Amino acid sequence: MGMFSWICRQCEHPIASPFHITQKNAWLNDVTVVDEDGEVDIIGEYDGYGRVGEKDVYAGGIGAPELYHSLCYLKEGPTKKRGPSESDPFQGMCPPDIGPPE
Repeated sequence: MGMFSWICRQCEHPIASPFHITQKNAWLNDVTVVDEDGEVDIIGEYDGYGRVGEKDVYAGGIGAPELYHSLCYLKEGPTKKRGPSESDPFQGMCPPDIGPPE
């Protein structure tokens, strides 16, 4: 399986692959994963292949995780309507000009 990614539940920008980040958009690679109970499960860098840090967040390809950019999560917390993140149609190859949230 090749690279794949998701969309942040808060800002709706992609979770970036480490192979497609620039100095300006590097914040898109730092993510917070929320578990089914709404608790923070993992915080770290997304590797482009389903892992945040050492943990596989897409184990066996069953069910999408609930992902946020860490800056988005720290700023606003989880969305009111929680659930799995949508698949990123560009699979982590995000635009280089997306700056961090204000």
